[in-house]
Amino acid sequence: MSLLIQSFVAFFRSPLTTLFLGVQILALGLLLWLIRAGRLRVPHILAISVVWWAALSFWFIPQGFNYSIYRYNATLTLAGKPAFARPVASDSDVQHEPYTQPLYLDYTGAQHLLYVLMTALSYGSTHLRLMGIGFQVWSFVTGGVLLWLLVLYGRSKTGQNDVLVAVPLVVLVFHPIFSLHWLIYSWEDKVIFALIPLALVVCIRQRWLTAAALSVGCILSLNGFVVFWLPACVWYLYLHYGFKRQFFQLILWIGLGAALCLVPFFPDSLSGWVYRAARMSAPTPFWFSIYLLLPPGFYHPLLDKAIVGTLALGSTWLYWRRRVSLTDMLVVAISLTVMFGPYNGVSRVLPVLFAIMVLTPQVSFHDWIWFCGVISLYFFVSLGFTPANIQTIHVAVFYAPVVWVMGMYFFKRRQGNRAEVTLSF
Repeated sequence: MSLLIQSFVAFFRSPLTTLFLGVQILALGLLLWLIRAGRLRVPHILAISVVWWAALSFWFIPQGFNYSIYRYNATLTLAGKPAFARPVASDSDVQHEPYTQPLYLDYTGAQHLLYVLMTALSYGSTHLRLMGIGFQVWSFVTGGVLLWLLVLYGRSKTGQNDVLVAVPLVVLVFHPIFSLHWLIYSWEDKVIFALIPLALVVCIRQRWLTAAALSVGCILSLNGFVVFWLPACVWYLYLHYGFKRQFFQLILWIGLGAALCLVPFFPDSLSGWVYRAARMSAPTPFWFSIYLLLPPGFYHPLLDKAIVGTLALGSTWLYWRRRVSLTDMLVVAISLTVMFGPYNGVSRVLPVLFAIMVLTPQVSFHDWIWFCGVISLYFFVSLGFTPANIQTIHVAVFYAPVVWVMGMYFFKRRQGNRAEVTLSF
């Protein structure tokens, strides 16, 4: 318990951090009040959110362990040295700069190419603020796209008024827990856990099926966190087209997307998947893994695979029986990939919870207020934690927002219309 309190107090360790938290919270409350009172419309909120997100993205200098990994590996490639399949550095170098170990290059060639392009924008620069400009641009672009998707999805959601379209924009940009984990304490690529599910839903709702199919293929190669959604997606396309030309064309687009993202640095880039598989097969859970709630010594890597596989097959069967919708399957897919595993962290879970909250039907203004309060629990498990000092109470605090958001989704979903759920969103 004392570690939780120490972690929370650590946010106020400097006047600048305290000022940032205060400004963000005051702005969040003020904007939510103005939206509720009808003083601001969606275009105004979108403009304010984009401007503020730009200010945050370019003001805070990228830092953190992941950022060091991405930039170091990209610098090797730009210097003409091998990034994938390189030899392990000496013990002294690893101790001083652990991110130089090749085992941390656990991502695909397409992702590495993206980080190379970001690093190239300031390659050779020694100025701290200029070194990460490419990553700052990427943070701004991905955040801006996510804001745009929120508006598109909100406008297409049946019964959604302007208040409920605008509120997610404000929560995403002005709740400090998001910017703290994405822009300040560590540069993360985890925004895609919110961006991609919303992009897929928007594409299918707008009937941009070619874009949706190509995106599914790319995502399967980039990260694979919608792999459990693929059977439902293919079944959805079959129900619409049968074995017609359009169906096979969309399947080819999925395959094309997967192939394109495997081309960069192939075949050496496949070693990234080897490193990822090794981490997923860790003999003991670490960080805020849900399996830390089990009795000591009970966990085995096969347990994780058995649970995820069983839930994936069960949910797919329910979809084929038309008991759940395609959106339900997407929620299940991203939840299985992110929530279940030998490791977890705030920056992974936050975007998933946000995406699920957006996809939840019949969400009210007050539900979003509660959401702001519930995810604030992550202030208590954000700093000062290592795999060595994480205890059961810390894991319980970590998963309390997960239980609340998932419970709300399924409660609201059961209240909705169950007719034709296989084809509905």
